Amino acid sequence: EFTYNDMPQLNYDNRAKSVIVTGCSPWTLYQYDNYSGSAMCVFPSSSSSCTPGLYPTSQSLGSLAGQVSSARKGCYARTKVHPHNYGTKKDGNGSSGFFKTRP
Repeated sequence: EFTYNDMPQLNYDNRAKSVIVTGCSPWTLYQYDNYSGSAMCVFPSSSSSCTPGLYPTSQSLGSLAGQVSSARKGCYARTKVHPHNYGTKKDGNGSSGFFKTRP
């Protein structure tokens, strides 16, 4: 599921086990509908360059993994969780890999 707007009730309730935060702003994820229950703020990797924040595993969402029911743009929770790729820099065109050397 994806959204650009606040969602007081997600279409796929209690299914999120990973998150990608795009744009420049943080989002708050909530345990229950209508922005209630346990909450945590999730962030892009960089708010200045607006690189996506990656939360690839249920461990990265902690106790909210599989229990997210609503989300809204902005940070409104005390719990703040930075993405796995927080603080990493992207060089060039963003591609990476290994090249086999010739003998």
